[in-house]
Parts: sequence; structure tokens; C-alpha cells
Amino acid sequence: MEEKINVYDWCRNVISEISEVFLRDGQPYVVADLPQVNEIFLLFAKQTQLFESFLLLMQHNHTEEGIILFRSMINNSMLIQYLSTFDPDESEYRVKNFKAQSFKVNVKRLNNYKFALEKGWFEQVASIDNPMTVSDIEGRIEKIKESLIEAGLTTKQGKADTQPLTIRSLAEVDVTLFSIYIQYYDIASRYEHSDVTSLDIYKEKIDDETPTNMAYIMNLSRTDEILNQEILYMCVSFYGLSYLRILEFLSSNEDIDLNSWWTMEQQSRLTKLSLEFDFFVQNNQEII
Repeated sequence: MEEKINVYDWCRNVISEISEVFLRDGQPYVVADLPQVNEIFLLFAKQTQLFESFLLLMQHNHTEEGIILFRSMINNSMLIQYLSTFDPDESEYRVKNFKAQSFKVNVKRLNNYKFALEKGWFEQVASIDNPMTVSDIEGRIEKIKESLIEAGLTTKQGKADTQPLTIRSLAEVDVTLFSIYIQYYDIASRYEHSDVTSLDIYKEKIDDETPTNMAYIMNLSRTDEILNQEILYMCVSFYGLSYLRILEFLSSNEDIDLNSWWTMEQQSRLTKLSLEFDFFVQNNQEII
């Protein structure tokens, strides 16, 4: 990386190297005594797929759509950070809490179902089935709560902790993550939820005198070039930081023998990737 290179070509080479060497794509994984590591690698596999899709959108000037994937990558990175704790006493709890997220979300879904049932809304929509009663719903919720308590996922009052992890709570554990959260997550959320300000990009001025809130030309080719470069840099950096975080976590874990995971030649390739990510973060102006 001594000369300027095309960032998209470089990123795709990085993805290829990470998929083959780091994630060992196509090779068997054994879920044994390291469930924490297994979940981290699955999250980074998803992160890699998101990153590849993000690059495709950005390269075709779909910045505003790419930001939506960037938002997902922020969330994913924070989950990786959450699980890759260096505190052994905390790691078991975090893995259990992470794996319980689907149950916690189900409690919310069941409460919504109960709300609609009590309002009589199912009777008004013929296409929606109503297979449960209020009693059925409450029974299911109680079973989930019992399972959460048995797993040790409780509040300070000893009740079941049914609160899912939020992006805000994940961001609060790290200064860097929180700064990214307050700076970029809200911006990305505007595009995710089609905030009215995010739609102006498709309005091209008819002439210099007519404001676009009166008349405009619909232009699907328009994109915010400055935002494109800013989000591209942040997304590559974020992907790299997740990779470096996982490597640091693996290297510091006494239960993990890296030599049993990767050959010395493969470890050299992973180290080279680390240096390239560090170079990118520090010298992004050298990459076009």
C-alpha cells in the first residue's frame, strides 16, 4: 500500500482474504467450549456480507441506500465489541444475554399481539388469523420469563430481564463507539426511516430561480459526493476496527491456541491485513 490504490479494489481483496483465511469460509466449525468465539465469528461473517453489499451500492453512487447498510454494520460492530469482553466473569453473562435476544424480542411481540387482541383489531382484518387467547399469550410470556430467570438474566429486583439490547446501551460501553453512535447512527437512521430531509437528494433544480419545494426534476442518479466519501471511509474503518478487535481478543485469550486455528503463513497474512487497516485509518488520503 505504498502507492495510491482504488479503495474498492483494495476492499474486495481484503474481503477475499478475510473470507478465505480469517473466517475459513467453507471449512467446518466445531462449537465446543468457546461459544463466545463462535458468536463473534458469526457476527463478523454477517459483517463481511454487509460490507461487500455496502461497497456495491457505494460504487454505483447509491450513497443514501448504502448508509442503511452502514447503520446495520454499526449495530453489528457494537455486538462484536459487546461479546469480545476481556473480563472472563462478564463473558458468560454477555453470551447468554446475546443469545436470549430473540426471546426478549418475542416478549415484546407477544405484548403487541395481546394489545391488538384486547382492542378487537383481529376481528376487523379478515386476513389475519387469531389463534391465541389473552390467556395463551400471558402463559407464553411467563414461560419466557421463567427461562430468563433460570439463565440468570434478571433485574436488580430479581425479576426477568426482558429488555433487549439497544444500540444506545451497546455504545455506552466504549468511548469510541459512543462517539460514532452520536455522530453517525442518527444520520444513518434518517435514511433508514426515510426522514423527509433524506429525500431531497432526488430533487434536481429546474432552474436557478425555482426552489425545489415548489418544483423539481426527479433525478435518481443524484448522490451526495461528500457524504459518499465520508461514509465510505468510516465504514472501511469500522470494518477494520472490528477485525482488529477480534484478533486482539483471540490473542489475549489463554484458552485459544492460534497455531491450531491458522498456520504461520496464514497468521502472517492476517498480520499484513492488520497493518493495511491501520494504514488506511491513518492515511486514507493516500487511497482513492
